[in-house]
Amino acid sequence: MVSSLYSSSSNKSNFVSCNQFFELECAVDRTARRHGAPFEITTVLSNTLDRLTVSTPPLVASCCERLWHAGDEAAVPELLSAEFSFRGSFGAELKGHAAFWEYVCGFRTALAHYRCEILKCVSEGQQAFAKMRFSGIHPGAFRGHRPSRRPVHWEGAALFRFEAERIRELWVLGDLVGLDAWLKSNAESQPVILD
Repeated sequence: MVSSLYSSSSNKSNFVSCNQFFELECAVDRTARRHGAPFEITTVLSNTLDRLTVSTPPLVASCCERLWHAGDEAAVPELLSAEFSFRGSFGAELKGHAAFWEYVCGFRTALAHYRCEILKCVSEGQQAFAKMRFSGIHPGAFRGHRPSRRPVHWEGAALFRFEAERIRELWVLGDLVGLDAWLKSNAESQPVILD
């Protein structure tokens, strides 16, 4: 029954769009939690693989790996268009390489070992939508909380738009309530002393 939610036939009216895919996945996840049973989700996308791909585009994977994980500034012009724009969960609306790179460096300073893990990704044409988990160790001031040197993580979503084989636009929405709960809990604990 679950796999039929994700199915499509040659009839284009049954096409599963990126948004529908994630809405259905969320409904399945809620049902699984309510009944306490894990669901094995099978995605069947016959006759639509040319339009919808359940995989992570190389640009998205490289953005996470090279920019966020490795802090590779040389990757900025290779991965991002000259007209790149970014909208992040923390209210930042940035244009261009320099402003975005400053934002990346700020995050990597506040959260050591910062990771943007791609949990699931769907791409369609010149865009991709990813369910993400963001994490790191908190050694610097962040969102008004003193450094705890403890792990923190939260989930979110990212929408990438591509143009001329570069990322033209990145929109990110994260679970700030969950993040703030982690930071508050960590702040109430004794800081971890690292050698």
